[in-house]
Amino acid sequence: MVWKNRQCLDTDQFRDSSKLRRGALLHKKYDTNSWFGFVAGLTGFAPGMSVLDIGCGAGWFWEKCAERFPAALDITLAGRSTGMVEEALARLNGVRRWRHIAGVVTNVCAMPFADRSFDRVLAMHMLCHAEAFGLPAGLAIDFVLESAPPLLEAGFGAVELKRNTSEMVVTDPADVFSYPALFPPGDDASEAELQVLGRLADDAFAAGGACCASPSTAACSSAANRVPAQSQ
Repeated sequence: MVWKNRQCLDTDQFRDSSKLRRGALLHKKYDTNSWFGFVAGLTGFAPGMSVLDIGCGAGWFWEKCAERFPAALDITLAGRSTGMVEEALARLNGVRRWRHIAGVVTNVCAMPFADRSFDRVLAMHMLCHAEAFGLPAGLAIDFVLESAPPLLEAGFGAVELKRNTSEMVVTDPADVFSYPALFPPGDDASEAELQVLGRLADDAFAAGGACCASPSTAACSSAANRVPAQSQ
């Protein structure tokens, strides 16, 4: 999903976590394999490391996986939205685990850090939005599992693709209906269009025997050689 309207991202979708939270409920309720747990197992955080989380969201990842990470971490939370970064800072400070937590409101394509400023960099579920901010044309659209390694290797060196396979068996058509209504073009749909969407959800459940099964495969690309924090 790609938004080319930067103002839409800043003032609506990611102004705060309200829409993100509603969208995440589908995965929280039905996903059989935690994405946060999968990523936490790949981070390799060690005491004393500095970590940059680009597109930090509301800080749910850190809150959920806090006990899996060392207390002696320096964490920098970065995001486009002031409201989201402030919420993430409040959430992590509330955990009372890490020695240093900072927040930076910034554009992912103009990060205010020198290369090699951090030991680890996280960038979860945000590259699909980056085209709006000046990354090479087509990157966000073409960033699928098969094309991820060659696209990332230009900036990160060796890239390894990890897969997290899950399945969502959704039992309530209302949950299916509410998800696309959160994002463009669904969030601007008329009442008549929303009614059509609702009927489509009901029909899908009727055809599937009162449930909707969806296999979900996620991927994590880890840079083995170098981690440049400054976008080129």
